[in-house]
Formats: sequence, structure tokens, C-alpha cells
Amino acid sequence: MSTQVQNLNTKLTEQSLGKIVKAFLDYLNIEAGLSENTILGYGRDLRDFAAFCRTKGVKQPDGINTEMFFGYAKSLARQSKAEASINRSVVAIKMFILNGGAKVYHLAGGFSLIENNNRYYN
Repeated sequence: MSTQVQNLNTKLTEQSLGKIVKAFLDYLNIEAGLSENTILGYGRDLRDFAAFCRTKGVKQPDGINTEMFFGYAKSLARQSKAEASINRSVVAIKMFILNGGAKVYHLAGGFSLIENNNRYYN
């Protein structure tokens, strides 16, 4: 594991959603076989999204809603982020919400995957 990945993991464990994000990134590495660079990019995007969620008082994936998701995307545009960067962030967050955060949180004894998907996309 590279120093960059170790540093990212350390920063993630300091956030409420960080442990769940880290578990999702481990899933992407082991199960999906994504490259380290892709995982680092997604990890940074999800770290920043988790920090945004923290400012909104969200500590678990079930607190994320569509309004928050779009609010974050708009905040990236206001920061003059490149369109490609915004698109990568959106993809990483969608993957986390639909595939990772729900599964990981479900395994941790939270809500069911079906309830989770309905919560995000009513």
C-alpha cells in the first residue's frame, strides 16, 4: 500500500463517514479491482464529500439525501472546479451511495439496501 493511500486512510478515519468510505474503497480495490490511482481520486472526492456532509450534521449514509447531493455538486461548480473533476466526484459519490455506502452500512447492521435506495431516490 502506497504512502498516499495510507495518508488518505488516516484522514478518512478521522471523519464520521470516513470509516464507511474507507470500507467502500477497500471494496473497490479488492472486489472491483480498480487501480490505485482511481481509488485515490475517488477517495479524495469522497473524503471531501464526507467533510461536506459533516457540516450538514450527517454522520451516516442514511442521512444523505438528493438535495444534499445536488448541493454538493453545485458547491464544486462555485469553487470553479474543472468539469471533469466535478464529473468524477459525482460518479464517486453515486457509486458510494448506490453500491458502497449502502452495502457497507447494511453489513454493519444499519438499514436494508432496498430501504437505503428508496431513501436516496424517492
